[in-house]
Amino acid sequence: MNKTFWNSPFILPVLALVLWPGFLDARNSKTVEPLITQGLDVASRVHLGFQFSELDQHKYYERERSLYLSGEWAATNYFSVYGTVPYVERTVTDADRRRYLDHLEAGARLAPSFGPLTTTLGMTIRFSRGTNQGDVKKDVGYIQPYAGLLLNLDWFFLQGSIMWSTQSNPRFIEDVDQQFDRSVIYDLAMGFRMGSWDLSLENRYDHRYDPDERKRVHWLLGPAIRWNATERFSMSLAVPYAIRQEREEDFRIHFRVTYRFGSTYR
Repeated sequence: MNKTFWNSPFILPVLALVLWPGFLDARNSKTVEPLITQGLDVASRVHLGFQFSELDQHKYYERERSLYLSGEWAATNYFSVYGTVPYVERTVTDADRRRYLDHLEAGARLAPSFGPLTTTLGMTIRFSRGTNQGDVKKDVGYIQPYAGLLLNLDWFFLQGSIMWSTQSNPRFIEDVDQQFDRSVIYDLAMGFRMGSWDLSLENRYDHRYDPDERKRVHWLLGPAIRWNATERFSMSLAVPYAIRQEREEDFRIHFRVTYRFGSTYR
Protein backbone atom coordinates (compact mmCIF):
# COMPACT_ATOMS: atom_id res chain seq x y z
CA MET A 1 0.00 0.00 0.00
CA ASN A 2 1.16 3.54 -0.68
CA LYS A 3 3.64 4.77 1.98
CA THR A 4 2.04 8.22 1.98
CA PHE A 5 -1.13 6.73 3.43
CA TRP A 6 0.73 5.26 6.40
CA ASN A 7 2.52 8.56 7.00
CA SER A 8 -0.83 10.32 7.33
CA PRO A 9 -1.42 12.14 10.66
CA PHE A 10 -4.87 10.55 10.67
CA ILE A 11 -3.62 6.94 10.67
CA LEU A 12 -3.19 6.52 14.45
CA PRO A 13 -6.76 7.47 15.41
CA VAL A 14 -8.08 5.37 12.53
CA LEU A 15 -6.14 2.28 13.66
CA ALA A 16 -7.28 2.80 17.23
CA LEU A 17 -10.89 2.84 16.13
CA VAL A 18 -10.32 -0.35 14.15
CA LEU A 19 -8.74 -2.31 16.97
CA TRP A 20 -10.55 -1.42 20.18
CA PRO A 21 -13.97 -3.02 19.53
CA GLY A 22 -12.51 -6.45 18.75
CA PHE A 23 -13.73 -7.91 22.04
CA LEU A 24 -17.38 -7.12 21.33
CA ASP A 25 -19.90 -9.77 20.27
CA ALA A 26 -20.61 -9.54 16.54
CA ARG A 27 -24.23 -9.12 15.50
CA ASN A 28 -26.20 -8.32 12.40
CA SER A 29 -27.55 -4.84 11.65
CA LYS A 30 -30.33 -4.15 9.18
CA THR A 31 -29.29 -0.61 8.37
CA VAL A 32 -27.80 0.12 4.96
CA GLU A 33 -24.92 2.59 5.13
CA PRO A 34 -23.10 2.85 1.77
CA LEU A 35 -19.76 4.63 1.51
CA ILE A 36 -19.87 5.77 -2.13
CA THR A 37 -23.57 6.03 -2.95
CA GLN A 38 -26.39 8.02 -1.36
CA GLY A 39 -27.85 6.65 1.88
CA LEU A 40 -31.60 5.98 1.72
CA ASP A 41 -32.81 4.52 5.01
CA VAL A 42 -33.53 6.37 8.26
CA ALA A 43 -31.69 5.85 11.55
CA SER A 44 -30.15 7.81 14.40
CA ARG A 45 -26.39 7.39 13.96
CA VAL A 46 -23.00 9.08 14.08
CA HIS A 47 -20.18 8.48 11.56
CA LEU A 48 -16.47 9.21 11.86
CA GLY A 49 -14.82 8.74 8.49
CA PHE A 50 -11.45 8.99 6.77
CA GLN A 51 -10.81 9.30 3.02
CA PHE A 52 -7.51 9.18 1.20
CA SER A 53 -6.74 9.57 -2.52
CA GLU A 54 -3.51 10.00 -4.42
CA LEU A 55 -2.72 10.59 -8.07
CA ASP A 56 0.87 10.55 -9.32
CA GLN A 57 1.37 11.10 -13.04
CA HIS A 58 3.96 12.70 -15.28
CA LYS A 59 4.18 16.42 -14.41
CA TYR A 60 1.17 16.17 -12.09
CA TYR A 61 0.71 15.09 -8.49
CA GLU A 62 -2.38 15.28 -6.32
CA ARG A 63 -3.05 14.02 -2.81
CA GLU A 64 -6.09 14.55 -0.61
CA ARG A 65 -6.79 13.38 2.92
CA SER A 66 -10.12 14.05 4.57
CA LEU A 67 -11.45 13.43 8.07
CA TYR A 68 -15.16 14.00 8.60
CA LEU A 69 -17.80 13.77 11.30
CA SER A 70 -21.43 13.29 10.34
CA GLY A 71 -24.62 12.63 12.23
CA GLU A 72 -28.23 11.75 11.54
CA TRP A 73 -31.21 12.04 13.86
CA ALA A 74 -34.38 10.09 13.14
CA ALA A 75 -37.30 12.20 14.35
CA THR A 76 -39.61 9.31 13.40
CA ASN A 77 -39.02 5.94 11.77
CA TYR A 78 -39.57 7.57 8.33
CA PHE A 79 -38.03 11.07 8.62
CA SER A 80 -34.54 12.24 9.56
CA VAL A 81 -32.20 15.22 9.37
CA TYR A 82 -28.43 14.92 8.93
CA GLY A 83 -25.23 16.89 8.53
CA THR A 84 -21.50 16.53 7.87
CA VAL A 85 -18.38 18.52 8.82
CA PRO A 86 -15.36 17.57 6.63
CA TYR A 87 -11.76 18.67 7.21
CA VAL A 88 -9.42 18.35 4.20
CA GLU A 89 -5.68 18.40 3.62
CA ARG A 90 -4.82 18.80 -0.07
CA THR A 91 -1.57 18.97 -2.07
CA VAL A 92 -1.41 19.60 -5.84
CA THR A 93 1.91 19.46 -7.80
CA ASP A 94 4.23 22.22 -6.54
CA ALA A 95 1.56 24.13 -4.61
CA ASP A 96 1.66 24.60 -0.86
CA ARG A 97 -0.17 22.07 1.24
CA ARG A 98 -3.63 23.43 2.09
CA ARG A 99 -5.84 22.57 5.04
CA TYR A 100 -9.43 23.75 5.21
CA LEU A 101 -13.02 22.92 6.06
CA ASP A 102 -14.73 21.61 2.96
CA HIS A 103 -18.41 22.18 2.22
CA LEU A 104 -20.52 21.82 5.36
CA GLU A 105 -23.51 19.62 4.56
CA ALA A 106 -27.06 19.56 5.90
CA GLY A 107 -30.05 17.62 4.66
CA ALA A 108 -33.26 15.79 5.36
CA ARG A 109 -34.98 12.72 3.98
CA LEU A 110 -38.47 11.27 4.05
CA ALA A 111 -38.26 7.48 3.80
CA PRO A 112 -41.45 5.53 4.58
CA SER A 113 -41.08 1.74 4.58
CA PHE A 114 -43.55 -0.83 3.30
CA GLY A 115 -42.26 -4.11 4.63
CA PRO A 116 -38.71 -4.55 3.26
CA LEU A 117 -39.17 -1.78 0.66
CA THR A 118 -38.25 1.83 1.45
CA THR A 119 -39.04 4.78 -0.81
CA THR A 120 -36.96 7.90 -0.23
CA LEU A 121 -37.16 11.58 -1.11
CA GLY A 122 -34.40 13.81 0.20
CA MET A 123 -32.41 17.00 -0.16
CA THR A 124 -28.79 17.78 0.69
CA ILE A 125 -27.33 21.29 0.78
CA ARG A 126 -23.57 21.79 0.69
CA PHE A 127 -22.93 25.31 1.89
CA SER A 128 -20.33 27.66 0.41
CA ARG A 129 -17.07 27.55 2.35
CA GLY A 130 -16.27 31.24 2.78
CA THR A 131 -12.71 30.59 1.58
CA ASN A 132 -11.02 30.26 -1.80
CA GLN A 133 -9.03 27.21 -0.73
CA GLY A 134 -9.96 24.05 -2.59
CA ASP A 135 -11.33 23.67 -6.08
CA VAL A 136 -14.26 26.10 -6.25
CA LYS A 137 -14.84 29.75 -5.43
CA LYS A 138 -15.75 30.68 -1.89
CA ASP A 139 -19.33 31.75 -2.71
CA VAL A 140 -20.34 28.49 -4.43
CA GLY A 141 -22.21 25.63 -2.77
CA TYR A 142 -24.44 22.79 -3.97
CA ILE A 143 -28.15 21.90 -3.90
CA GLN A 144 -28.83 18.18 -4.35
CA PRO A 145 -32.38 16.75 -4.33
CA TYR A 146 -32.64 12.98 -4.78
CA ALA A 147 -35.07 10.05 -4.84
CA GLY A 148 -34.49 6.34 -4.45
CA LEU A 149 -35.75 2.84 -3.64
CA LEU A 150 -34.25 0.38 -1.16
CA LEU A 151 -35.03 -3.33 -0.83
CA ASN A 152 -33.67 -4.38 2.56
CA LEU A 153 -33.89 -8.08 3.46
CA ASP A 154 -32.23 -10.01 6.27
CA TRP A 155 -29.62 -11.49 3.90
CA PHE A 156 -29.56 -9.07 0.96
CA PHE A 157 -30.10 -5.42 0.05
CA LEU A 158 -30.47 -3.59 -3.25
CA GLN A 159 -30.85 0.15 -3.69
CA GLY A 160 -30.90 2.66 -6.50
CA SER A 161 -31.27 6.43 -6.58
CA ILE A 162 -31.02 9.45 -8.84
CA MET A 163 -29.76 12.87 -7.74
CA TRP A 164 -29.78 16.24 -9.46
CA SER A 165 -26.85 18.38 -8.35
CA THR A 166 -26.40 22.05 -9.12
CA GLN A 167 -23.90 24.59 -7.91
CA SER A 168 -25.39 27.72 -6.38
CA ASN A 169 -24.42 30.92 -4.67
CA PRO A 170 -26.24 32.37 -1.63
CA ARG A 171 -28.59 34.32 -3.93
CA PHE A 172 -29.46 31.20 -6.03
CA ILE A 173 -28.88 33.19 -9.25
CA GLU A 174 -25.87 32.96 -11.56
CA ASP A 175 -23.84 36.14 -11.62
CA VAL A 176 -22.69 37.55 -14.95
CA ASP A 177 -19.25 35.90 -14.63
CA GLN A 178 -20.57 32.59 -13.22
CA GLN A 179 -21.58 29.29 -14.80
CA PHE A 180 -22.96 26.74 -12.38
CA ASP A 181 -22.00 23.09 -12.88
CA ARG A 182 -25.09 20.87 -13.13
CA SER A 183 -24.99 17.08 -12.94
CA VAL A 184 -27.21 14.03 -12.79
CA ILE A 185 -25.88 11.33 -10.47
CA TYR A 186 -27.03 7.71 -10.74
CA ASP A 187 -26.33 5.38 -7.80
CA LEU A 188 -26.72 1.62 -7.59
CA ALA A 189 -25.61 -0.62 -4.72
CA MET A 190 -26.18 -4.22 -3.68
CA GLY A 191 -24.91 -6.32 -0.81
CA PHE A 192 -25.09 -9.68 0.92
CA ARG A 193 -25.19 -10.25 4.67
CA MET A 194 -23.27 -13.17 6.11
CA GLY A 195 -23.54 -13.20 9.89
CA SER A 196 -21.89 -10.04 11.18
CA TRP A 197 -20.45 -9.11 7.75
CA ASP A 198 -21.99 -7.11 4.91
CA LEU A 199 -20.27 -7.50 1.52
CA SER A 200 -21.40 -4.99 -1.09
CA LEU A 201 -20.65 -3.44 -4.45
CA GLU A 202 -21.45 0.25 -5.02
CA ASN A 203 -21.63 2.13 -8.30
CA ARG A 204 -21.83 5.91 -8.82
CA TYR A 205 -22.20 7.44 -12.29
CA ASP A 206 -21.86 11.23 -12.23
CA HIS A 207 -22.74 12.97 -15.52
CA ARG A 208 -22.05 16.71 -15.67
CA TYR A 209 -24.16 17.96 -18.56
CA ASP A 210 -23.97 21.73 -18.13
CA PRO A 211 -22.15 23.93 -19.09
CA ASP A 212 -21.14 22.46 -22.44
CA GLU A 213 -17.46 23.29 -22.18
CA ARG A 214 -17.15 21.42 -18.85
CA LYS A 215 -19.14 18.30 -19.69
CA ARG A 216 -17.64 15.13 -18.26
CA VAL A 217 -18.43 11.70 -16.82
CA HIS A 218 -17.08 10.47 -13.49
CA TRP A 219 -17.77 6.78 -12.84
CA LEU A 220 -16.75 5.04 -9.61
CA LEU A 221 -17.12 1.34 -8.80
CA GLY A 222 -16.32 0.28 -5.27
CA PRO A 223 -16.29 -3.03 -3.39
CA ALA A 224 -17.06 -2.45 0.29
CA ILE A 225 -17.17 -4.47 3.49
CA ARG A 226 -18.83 -3.75 6.83
CA TRP A 227 -18.27 -5.52 10.12
CA ASN A 228 -21.17 -5.21 12.57
CA ALA A 229 -19.46 -5.54 15.93
CA THR A 230 -22.83 -5.06 17.65
CA GLU A 231 -26.28 -3.98 16.51
CA ARG A 232 -25.21 -0.39 17.20
CA PHE A 233 -21.52 -0.30 16.29
CA SER A 234 -19.95 -1.10 12.90
CA MET A 235 -16.86 -0.43 10.79
CA SER A 236 -16.84 -0.09 7.00
CA LEU A 237 -14.13 -0.04 4.35
CA ALA A 238 -14.37 0.69 0.61
CA VAL A 239 -11.71 0.88 -2.11
CA PRO A 240 -13.34 2.77 -5.01
CA TYR A 241 -11.96 2.37 -8.51
CA ALA A 242 -12.35 4.99 -11.22
CA ILE A 243 -13.87 3.26 -14.26
CA ARG A 244 -14.08 6.47 -16.22
CA GLN A 245 -13.12 10.05 -15.47
CA GLU A 246 -10.86 12.80 -16.76
CA ARG A 247 -7.85 11.33 -14.97
CA GLU A 248 -7.38 7.85 -13.54
CA GLU A 249 -7.06 7.60 -9.78
CA ASP A 250 -3.93 5.80 -8.64
CA PHE A 251 -5.24 4.98 -5.18
CA ARG A 252 -8.34 5.72 -3.13
CA ILE A 253 -9.65 4.40 0.19
CA HIS A 254 -12.62 5.21 2.42
CA PHE A 255 -12.89 4.01 6.03
CA ARG A 256 -15.70 4.77 8.50
CA VAL A 257 -16.89 3.81 11.96
CA THR A 258 -20.58 4.13 12.84
CA TYR A 259 -22.52 4.20 16.08
CA ARG A 260 -26.32 3.92 15.97
CA PHE A 261 -28.31 5.26 18.90
CA GLY A 262 -31.85 5.87 20.10
CA SER A 263 -34.97 3.75 19.80
CA THR A 264 -35.60 4.33 16.07
CA TYR A 265 -32.47 2.70 14.64
CA ARG A 266 -33.08 -0.34 12.43
